[in-house]
Amino acid sequence: MSSTNEVDSTRPPSCVGGLKVVEGRCDTCVFSKASPVRSGRLRSLAQSWQRQDTHQVCHHFAVAAEGDDGEETGMLDGENVVCGGFFDNVYLVRGTGQLLRIAERLGGFEYVPAPTIHEMSQRTEEES
Repeated sequence: MSSTNEVDSTRPPSCVGGLKVVEGRCDTCVFSKASPVRSGRLRSLAQSWQRQDTHQVCHHFAVAAEGDDGEETGMLDGENVVCGGFFDNVYLVRGTGQLLRIAERLGGFEYVPAPTIHEMSQRTEEES
């Protein structure tokens, strides 16, 4: 992909109601040049995706879940929106991600825009 907002032409067509996938990539996507994730951590994530046959949730849509005691549980709350970078660089290349393979067979994918910086800052303020 040549820009962060361009949708890869090899992607299956969008289907309303399908598993949500970020169209393009956000500015801080783990697959972008501006990623805050170091290459060693990205390799570790890639091994985990492969070993668990899972996918990467877009970090802008996921938030740490809290238990009844207010402590983080190690789980995620929020929407299960697939990272656009993962979709293009891992799923479409290697087929990693059981949920994505099932979604493609049953209902397809709905491509959603990555949140803007303004939307992300509003969400952070609402969570505080």
